[in-house]
Amino acid sequence: MRVLITGGDGLVGWLFAKYFIQNNCTVKIIDDLSKRSELIKNNIRPLNDTGSIQDKVSYFEKQNKKVIFDNGSLLNHRFVYNSISTFQPEIIIHAAKSKSDYLSFKNREGAFHAMQNNTLGFTNLMFAIKHSRSSPLILLINDSNNFDFDGLKNISSFLKISSFNNFQQSNFFSKVWNLNIVNIFLGSLIGVESKSDGRNLISTEFYYDFILGNSVHNLLAQCLFKSHGQISSNMPEEFRIL
Repeated sequence: MRVLITGGDGLVGWLFAKYFIQNNCTVKIIDDLSKRSELIKNNIRPLNDTGSIQDKVSYFEKQNKKVIFDNGSLLNHRFVYNSISTFQPEIIIHAAKSKSDYLSFKNREGAFHAMQNNTLGFTNLMFAIKHSRSSPLILLINDSNNFDFDGLKNISSFLKISSFNNFQQSNFFSKVWNLNIVNIFLGSLIGVESKSDGRNLISTEFYYDFILGNSVHNLLAQCLFKSHGQISSNMPEEFRIL
């Protein structure tokens, strides 16, 4: 089975990627590495040190797993068209969304990037699927913390606006183009790792900082460490595997 995952270098994207790789699917990961750029600029590291997406792909390639990393942005329609048409995925997991309220409110550029990436990037992906004449199952990953089911009246951030737009877009493309789209709403991911994945290189990165961590992450991390200050990256094994 051919599985394409957008945002495969992120927390949710890599969890899906690793699952399908380990179950002997052919996996293509698309990511523009913009998250890593923001982390470097803000001097933020995850709680657990892991390898880069290139290191993770190389690790699985050495095990004769079929995995491809395609470095590019969904805002580049030529890149997206080529990546979809050459791979012909049977499943697409769309996890490439800006998820930081902090960055979307930081300045005009942050707000513009969140809206552009989440809305126009998804539009490019849908047009690329139609152009490729493939008919994959499309799983659209949504963060329920950034989505108001009551509609526009409770929307309080640029992320929630783009999430609401994404949901409406998915309904449009599903009905008008007859694309097979399933919306999945995730709550707060606190930390999901199995003990069999104790290898730091391919483990999932977890963030409890002010940029990528949300209020639930921060609260629980502070409760675990009984701390009101910065959370240390030297997290005990029993706390890292939750």
